[in-house]
Amino acid sequence: MYVDVINPVGMEECHTGAVVREILQNGFQFPLEQYTPEYYENSIVVGSLLTVPVAAALGVNRLSVDLVPFAFSFASLLLFMGVLRRGGAAKGLWFFVISFFFVSGTFIYLTMDSVGNHIIGLFLGALMLDRFFNAHVTRRPRYFYHFAFIAGISLFAHIGGLLYALLCAAVWALYRPLRERKPKLSAGTLLKGAAIFHLGAVPFIVFAIKTRGNSALYLLGVVGRRSTVVRDWAAYAQNNFKQFLFQFDDRLFIAILYLVPVIVAWAAWIRIRKVEMPEGNRLLLFIACLFPVPALAAVVVFSGGEFTTYYTYALPLLFLTGAVFFARLADSVDNSETEAPKLQFILSLMLLVLLGSGTYVRQINLSAGHAWRELTATPEKAICYWRFGRSFGNYTPYRGDPEKYAKDILAACGRLNSREKRAECLWGWSVLNDRGEFVLDRKAANALGGEAAGLIARSMGGWSGSINSCLGMDPALVDDCILGIVERNAVNLYSFSPPGKPFVRIPCLPDTPRFTGLVQSIRGEIKLAPWADRPQNCPPDINMLCVMADAYCAASREHMNFCDTGYTKSSDIDLCHFVFWQVWNAKQAERQLQNSPGLTN
Repeated sequence: MYVDVINPVGMEECHTGAVVREILQNGFQFPLEQYTPEYYENSIVVGSLLTVPVAAALGVNRLSVDLVPFAFSFASLLLFMGVLRRGGAAKGLWFFVISFFFVSGTFIYLTMDSVGNHIIGLFLGALMLDRFFNAHVTRRPRYFYHFAFIAGISLFAHIGGLLYALLCAAVWALYRPLRERKPKLSAGTLLKGAAIFHLGAVPFIVFAIKTRGNSALYLLGVVGRRSTVVRDWAAYAQNNFKQFLFQFDDRLFIAILYLVPVIVAWAAWIRIRKVEMPEGNRLLLFIACLFPVPALAAVVVFSGGEFTTYYTYALPLLFLTGAVFFARLADSVDNSETEAPKLQFILSLMLLVLLGSGTYVRQINLSAGHAWRELTATPEKAICYWRFGRSFGNYTPYRGDPEKYAKDILAACGRLNSREKRAECLWGWSVLNDRGEFVLDRKAANALGGEAAGLIARSMGGWSGSINSCLGMDPALVDDCILGIVERNAVNLYSFSPPGKPFVRIPCLPDTPRFTGLVQSIRGEIKLAPWADRPQNCPPDINMLCVMADAYCAASREHMNFCDTGYTKSSDIDLCHFVFWQVWNAKQAERQLQNSPGLTN
């Protein structure tokens, strides 16, 4: 929890705080499904509802928002440890615990952060693994019923947990006990299990009906968009490799350390699968062999080579396999009660030193005062409303009339009870639900009004991330669209930057309209740098974004020679000129845009 609060807040974590505050202040003024930005992320609703009583007692701040993920994170750790103990791998517990807390800043952050509340999915997955293990070893139907109910709940609470259900089903189908007969489920047990599964799935069924099936079907669309259209397989493989290394603080030798036990476990299984051993030990070894590879494959397919939070589910399985590996190593080296603990202690220290050599541990701020201020004294960091625009956009269909749709947008965000909330809602509005048909033309812009039209243009740029998406809208709004690309990326990148040192700065960022909480705070940070007649110094992988930011500011402040004097690379000069003149022409066209009242006080 300490590590989480000293990291910058994620752009999505603060949505949980906003949902909690809205429920506490205004009750359930919106349909329940409209509190989640994605059709399939019902976990955000679940996490928010569980946080409401905590926030009612402690106030809405990072402490109250983080307590629920912390409880799920710790419970998940205990469940994995319980399976390891019952499977005879207690001597490898040190590997799992140290890995869980120190493998990388990315993993510990994602187990605590309420981005999509993936920790709920991990907890449900760990709970299903625990119930499955007990059902297989004890052969008691009640554990199977527990498993079925949790799987049903997972459909609603977090569908990511179903990855573990599928892996358990694969073990059930493929595993063969050495001496005993394979456990069989009677027809009555299967029928009762199916009924219990559907009982657990009731919330999911209700939501599926309320969302006209979108909560069930949207996930399949995400998988299709990310995995079925790959034009450059080399880039796809390279991006996935980079994302995998990112989970280990970009250290290849650490990644190899966690992959080696998977290979060794398979070799060990082939060699000793006929050897007599307790059934729980044998089952755990098979689980350690089977689980990691398909879990990693599922993460790769679903992420589509993009930045992903789904490694939250796969990495604990690598920890589990590593723990089994080191437990078997300790058994084979020395079984004595004095020597085995010594070996575990030495190996655990070596692992701590190895993991502690990375940037993650070195960057930890050990100031207790800083942590306390982050937890309690900065409640605005726990709140943001931009993802309400995504939520409301899902339920505001586009029916072919841009002007009517513009009015519907204003009405949807207008349900929020302050100007700042409404402005941020428009800034985060998603038109992804329009299948690309909505065009922000002059009629739509006039219906929105000057300020709101600019916010929707910035939102469309921010969601698309492409200048090409800006060129089809009203010419007077192209500059806002380009600003949206730069601004949204700069705000997102701030979540990964050192405190107070944003990767991308936009000194000319407009002061108005103001937003709420975290987004407003970050916008203040990325604007702080004074304007200079030279480009900002950025890492190569985000240099294009920085060129766009500088070109936007140069055009806004009429620095006509900036592109020619600021850059030496022809690609940077060309991009700067293109952005500069797009923004310049849009500023000229703005004079022709008729302003009409958009946002109301």
